[in-house]
Amino acid sequence: MNSLKSKVALPLIAVGLMMVSPVSAQTVTETMTDRCSGDVVMTADYNSPFPPDKGFIFQTRTNNVDASGYTPWSNWLPVNGHVWVRWFCHSTTGNFFDPGTWSVDKVGVITKCSCDIGSPGCAQSCKVKPQLGIDFSGSGGWTAERSRCSKSSTHHVSMRLGPNRLLQTRCIKE
Repeated sequence: MNSLKSKVALPLIAVGLMMVSPVSAQTVTETMTDRCSGDVVMTADYNSPFPPDKGFIFQTRTNNVDASGYTPWSNWLPVNGHVWVRWFCHSTTGNFFDPGTWSVDKVGVITKCSCDIGSPGCAQSCKVKPQLGIDFSGSGGWTAERSRCSKSSTHHVSMRLGPNRLLQTRCIKE
């Protein structure tokens, strides 16, 4: 986590300085609600790898939380009309089985027979073994997630964290 914070700090300051803009009722087209139990990184490019090199915003649950449990709204992140927004949730910290950090990637059945299939009485000698594969999709405890702004007029997004794992994302038009 500390390596991400150090990697995030300088670009975040530079990116943040470019995106300070006033928010009004006319510019926010919607506010989406998602859940993440930890810190969040949101990227400007949906296909960004993790950790991102540029164009991202970072929110942590440990800094600047008000009495109601909310962080301040982040500076604006340009997404330039892309409706899908990629974000990464640091949800496995202290909670390995948080939904979204793992997925079922293989479901099947293996059949093993000790005879020639199709010969009389062969079916009774066959054994069936279920197969289940689990993929831990996180990258160092970070899981790729996505949200969708409903309007292609979305040019920026802004986010904040809140109580009960809340992640709110504003879709903003210019």
